This record gives sequence, C-alpha cells and structure tokens, in this order.
Amino acid sequence: MFEHILRADRVFIFIHTLLLMDVVFVPFVTGVLASALRNGEGERVAVALYGGTLAVGGVFFNAVWEYARRHHRLLHDGIRPADAAAMSRRFLLGPFLYGAGTALGAWLPALGLAVFGFLILFYWLPPLSRSRDRTADTPA
Repeated sequence: MFEHILRADRVFIFIHTLLLMDVVFVPFVTGVLASALRNGEGERVAVALYGGTLAVGGVFFNAVWEYARRHHRLLHDGIRPADAAAMSRRFLLGPFLYGAGTALGAWLPALGLAVFGFLILFYWLPPLSRSRDRTADTPA
C-alpha cells in the first residue's frame, strides 16, 4: 500500500495513527490468546478478542487506503486508478473475513484460528494477477 502513497496530510496521519494504535494492541491480544490456548481456558473469548482486534485493524487499514486513493489525492501518478480500485477490492475483504473468523472462533476456536492462518497467507502472497503479469514479462 505504501509503495503507492506519495503524500500525507493531517487527516491521513490521524487515520494512520488509529491503525497504529490497533497494531500496538496486537501483542497483548496475542499473549491473551497464547495463554488461553496453553491453559485450555477462555479460548473462545481469546480468539474473539484476537480476531476482533484484527478486524478493527482491517477497518482502519481500509480507511487509510481509501482516504489516500480518493480522487487519487495522495497516490503517485504511476498507479492507474483501475489498479488502485483492484487493491481496494482485495483490501476490503479483510475486515469481513476477519469478522467471519472471529465469529467462527467464538463458536469453535480452532476454526477461527484456521481462518486467521489462511488470511495471513492470502495477504502475504501476491495477487494472482500480479504474479501472472511478472511471469509473462520474464523470458523462459
């Protein structure tokens, strides 16, 4: 995301600060989750707390990106509006999928953790369209 953002203004910095406040909370909820899994008590609540934190982070992450991309105001000129919109669609899945993982984890903790693990891979790996574009440019 930040490869494409060239400038910042006060509102952007404020929204980004909210995202960072959520990020610094992640180690705490991870510790709560680890303790619950280790002790075998409170797992449902711990998974829900962890997932809720990630879902809120996803909302703030989307807010940062959408604010930056609105009217292409903070993005560099090298990103096409269609590419920025495609990134938005991919990012928008996050809060909903983390929310679904949270709900599932409150019912069955292992299932919620599996959803969170899948999402780590989903957002870590490049989108299929980008990886195809790169392989098309590389000679065999």
